[in-house]
Amino acid sequence: MPDISMCNDYSCPDFDRCYRAQAKPSMRQSYFVDSPRKMDGCDMLWPIFKEQVKELLEKERENSPRHRDKPSA
Repeated sequence: MPDISMCNDYSCPDFDRCYRAQAKPSMRQSYFVDSPRKMDGCDMLWPIFKEQVKELLEKERENSPRHRDKPSA
């Protein structure tokens, strides 16, 4: 569960590469009421890099129910 305010500004040009937009939300996730974007960009942008995406997917896979019975290394 990301402990951040997430963004759902689908018209943002950085939507696909921002962690605030792409993180997997929890059931009680907080979101920005208005878009944090301004004319000169977004101060709230958390860029996602390929390594981070790979790491996030691996963590998600490890925490999935089918892997919980797997012995720890």
